[in-house]
Amino acid sequence: MNGRELSLPAASVADRKNHEGREPSMRRSHLRETLGSLSAFALMTSLLVSTATSGSAQTFAPLPLRINCGGYTTDIAGSDGNIWLTDRYFSGGTTYASSLPVNGPPIPRQVWINGRAGTATQDFQYSIPVPNGTYRVTLYFVEMQVKAAGKRVFQVLLNGANLLSGLDLFSKAGYGSPTSHTFADVNVSNQTLQIELQRTSELPPVLSAILVEQTAQAPAPTITVSPASVDLKAGKTAQFSAAVTGIQPSTVTWSLSGSLPNLGTISPSGLYTAPSTIPNSGTVTVKATSTISTSVSGTAKANLLPAINITVSPANGTVVSGQTLQFSATVTGTSNTAVTWSASAGSISPSGLFTAPTVSTTTSVQISARSVADSAVENSVTASVTPATQNGPLTYLESGGQVVMEVERGQIVNRSGKTWSAATSIAGFAGSGYLSALPDSGVNYGNSYLKIAPEIQLLVRFTTPGTYYVWARGNATSWANDSIHVGLNDQAVRSGETLTNFAVQTPSVWSWGGSEMDTFARRTLVIPSAGVHKINIWMREDGLHLDRLLLTRNSQMTPTGVGPAESATDSTTPILGVSPGSLTFNAVVGGANPATQNVSIQNLGGQALSWNASATQPWVKFSPPSGQAPATMAVGVEIAGLTAGTHTANLSVNAPGVQGAPKTIPITLNLTAPAPATLNVTPASLSFTGTAG
Repeated sequence: MNGRELSLPAASVADRKNHEGREPSMRRSHLRETLGSLSAFALMTSLLVSTATSGSAQTFAPLPLRINCGGYTTDIAGSDGNIWLTDRYFSGGTTYASSLPVNGPPIPRQVWINGRAGTATQDFQYSIPVPNGTYRVTLYFVEMQVKAAGKRVFQVLLNGANLLSGLDLFSKAGYGSPTSHTFADVNVSNQTLQIELQRTSELPPVLSAILVEQTAQAPAPTITVSPASVDLKAGKTAQFSAAVTGIQPSTVTWSLSGSLPNLGTISPSGLYTAPSTIPNSGTVTVKATSTISTSVSGTAKANLLPAINITVSPANGTVVSGQTLQFSATVTGTSNTAVTWSASAGSISPSGLFTAPTVSTTTSVQISARSVADSAVENSVTASVTPATQNGPLTYLESGGQVVMEVERGQIVNRSGKTWSAATSIAGFAGSGYLSALPDSGVNYGNSYLKIAPEIQLLVRFTTPGTYYVWARGNATSWANDSIHVGLNDQAVRSGETLTNFAVQTPSVWSWGGSEMDTFARRTLVIPSAGVHKINIWMREDGLHLDRLLLTRNSQMTPTGVGPAESATDSTTPILGVSPGSLTFNAVVGGANPATQNVSIQNLGGQALSWNASATQPWVKFSPPSGQAPATMAVGVEIAGLTAGTHTANLSVNAPGVQGAPKTIPITLNLTAPAPATLNVTPASLSFTGTAG
């Protein structure tokens, strides 16, 4: 060997004698020294492997990468300036060194004569941390031990694939001559380039150096989470999956983030479960993160939707047969607040205007609102349809300049998410209950309330027009819920606005209020004419409980307790009314009958009213003698045969079983005697002049 020696402890001297058929030309003392030094080198090797292994998961190798296999002292520069690093990223095997004059520029000789070899029982491999991509890998070899073919044969595996089999260095390059093999287009997808050398003959594989060059970068690793977005209600689940590219293994961990107090849960397999209750809508970010690199992640959205709720107002409306009642629906839990309306009888428009069917007895009709956003969500209320009366809906009757009304018997029109809701929980009310302005959320309608604020409508038949003082009986818990607006015939009336000054105390009590908030001026309505007029009550402040409304012509009246008795209405029975209340006729004996006068016969109540008339004296004449109210009866007198003087009689208008019947109209006939007969001679005197004879 020309004085050049190889220190290769992978086999004993006897092994080498068997391999080559002779004793190798090496100094035995040098071999023993080399073998003796292995224990110390093995310790350093284990330290290097531990350091390289622990660091490889954190940092990629520098590229291009040049490794001086078996070199562990210092990095070495080649003639081209490239640096060959000390041995790293290996596991298994041991190192060797030789003094052969190997020369393969630009790689320095120190790189060629060092190497890593398998031991008698173990091969070796390199696990190099590199970014995913495509690489060109070159391995450098020198056969510095055997001089016969077939003694050292091995295979090379890259990332588990056997890319080179039956490599025999002596056959390829001979003894002591450098050689290499380049692998092009080596793909790395799990951030590790693994190089394995495995013996296929008795002697282990050897390796002098490694060159790793990246030829193409892999696309940046990505994680795509599916579905990208999902809408969920409380307690519902959604299965998310993660498609991982550019990184191996493709396992992920799942996590949730968002501003909601309860984000729900997600399993290791990506099964997301929404919270059991969702008070407010919000978005939860579902994140899948690579178990290999926390910088690689993908997200999706879980849109949490509160349960859809529908509130229909009024909750218990009453409407007369053939009339209309406006319903409204408040939808929460979705941005789509549209509903579709249906009615079990009658008809209802897309806007919720219900037209009652024709009924002969009081009938319940179901009114339903179904969510457009979720057709499974529906809410229903009941409308009570009452038979129509001759004069229409319930109407109070003013009498003696006063009318007392129970507000719960009025027509209710709810608006703007507010309602006048019937209630009975606060003791001390009059009638069948009271109305509460709900919900109590601090809303104040101020001076803008027409067709905005919820409303109570009451009909009153007035016989006495003029100025009426307005009183309301209410229950207020604070200065923030103690006022209403009162108007006439759907019009705002300044003198009826901001009616307040109920007693505000703890605990709250029922009390009467009838003046304006700031000026304490009495609240009044001017009734312009006799007949039916509508009294409007608008909510000004929510939270007020309203029991009664009283109109009086008496400016000195201050109601106490529950106030006067409720006024009569025309809603249940017919009420007979006639006018005028008396008749007077004037005539002269022997003269012509006086002109007839008309009597108006009215039904001041409901249903039908049949009447008939009779007189206590035969000289009273009337036509027609009977009929259906309303009607006009012509009344006259027949004076023939009557003597001069005052004659009286009663005309009775009767409707058996009807309230207010019979009605008696006194009739007076003033009959005067004719003037006495006189003889008038004109001229009164005559004068004659003549001559006698």
